[in-house]
Amino acid sequence: IVTPSVFLSGDTIKAELSLTNTSGKRLTGYRAELGFIDSDSVFVPLADFGRSIQGFPNRSTRKIHLTAQAAGDGAERLAETLAGGERAAEGLLLRISAYAGSETFVLDTPLDGAMIDQRFCPAVEPGFEVVRCDAGGKKKESGEHAMVTAKVTSAAPYDGFALKMYIACGHPATEEDRGILFDDCAQAFLDGVKDDATLMDETFDKSRDWFFLLAWGDKYETAYAEYALAQARTNLHESSWGGLRLGGYSHSTREEHFFESDYPALLYGGIENLQAGYAASPGAVNAGTTMDIPVKFRRPFACGTVPVVTVSVCAKTNAGAFGRCGAAVLEGSVTSEGFTIRFYNGDSVGRIPGFSYIALGIPATA
Repeated sequence: IVTPSVFLSGDTIKAELSLTNTSGKRLTGYRAELGFIDSDSVFVPLADFGRSIQGFPNRSTRKIHLTAQAAGDGAERLAETLAGGERAAEGLLLRISAYAGSETFVLDTPLDGAMIDQRFCPAVEPGFEVVRCDAGGKKKESGEHAMVTAKVTSAAPYDGFALKMYIACGHPATEEDRGILFDDCAQAFLDGVKDDATLMDETFDKSRDWFFLLAWGDKYETAYAEYALAQARTNLHESSWGGLRLGGYSHSTREEHFFESDYPALLYGGIENLQAGYAASPGAVNAGTTMDIPVKFRRPFACGTVPVVTVSVCAKTNAGAFGRCGAAVLEGSVTSEGFTIRFYNGDSVGRIPGFSYIALGIPATA
């Protein structure tokens, strides 16, 4: 770990690392330097953490904490290289030179994510957004076109930088997904794009979720911003294949037909074919015995029909032994008028339970 990742000449640099000796020999010391490889393949140090002469046995590991100042000459040389339009060949790296007598072992560790000069910091400002619109650029929630609002920044000229939008359907976009190159309008993004429908010259299925990743930078430094464009909304949609969706566009295909709803399902008391109620035990049920409790529906179902009934025990006891009790719909007892609950008391004491039930059937005609 090297901090800070962005620095100027004269700033204090700190490094924390673990070094393991696998050379097969006892090291007599090491030297640590932070720097970069220039275009001539020469290592240019930015900060020299100095040399340690501490002995280092083979197969041992040391945690090392280092502090140094960014060297003026190296930092200035890097700044001049970047200002001249060149880039460091490998970005920043930490070079460890370990010594074993007259032998030297060199280890270069690239520092992923470390910026090599603060003047080249790309950024995507807050406010990146993609919205649906019609073909003319007018905002429309059910539109299949899209327009972008975004602003990218860089303290340096954007020569060598690329502006790209990666697009994915159904999953967050990555740089492995399809991309649109925006180099021809990079200046518009630097100035700040405001609802410019011409930037997204393609369509986006309104029944799908789309994901966008805006990338601005080069192979050394890149800024990213993400945005998710949800499927368009509508009150009711019937697909051409027969699927139906409430609150959105149907996902049905020729092979798979769906009934979908974006709204919670509520069962109101006015639904005629469904009844629910509570029944109380007429008295105590002795241990090891059963009791039959008749129940009448609040409204009879269609004459001659047999509704489907489920029943469960209601109780507030904390006694674990109550788990040996049970309730069932007595077989053959269900009619359009009501049914019978049989309660089984497998406990060692008497119980006075209550019961809840749900009945689903054909409602009686008015």
